[in-house]
Amino acid sequence: MSETIILVMAAGQSRRFGSDKRQACLADGQTLLMATLSQVMPCEVDWRLLLREDDDPAALLGDDFAREHARRIWRAPQAGNGLGASLGDAFRQLSEDATLAHVQVAAVWLADMAQITPQTFHALHREAGQPRASGAVRADAMA
Repeated sequence: MSETIILVMAAGQSRRFGSDKRQACLADGQTLLMATLSQVMPCEVDWRLLLREDDDPAALLGDDFAREHARRIWRAPQAGNGLGASLGDAFRQLSEDATLAHVQVAAVWLADMAQITPQTFHALHREAGQPRASGAVRADAMA
């Protein structure tokens, strides 16, 4: 059992984007959110998707996917207060879920970061395990 979980943060308001960027259609026909999840899922660690309380998972993910992964969908009641508040919601739920008591590492993956690959995740994960003054590892530091 992995001690790592990926938290996919998808509870934002997309104010600067002008519409719900999670539903933006990419060149391959996938939505941005599904493209991101298609990068997360092969990482072979547990993951959770943070959505706003008023989001319809079936509308965002499709009926079958939403039903199959319903236990992985968490709500962010404080999403209207920004990413920091949504992160607080995520970590509160993580700490309260007894089935995830073994988790020691939480990787935060923004839902609009479909270009991050499983290989990048694993490189960051290895790097995070190295001794350092700060525990934070940034994806842009790996470039």
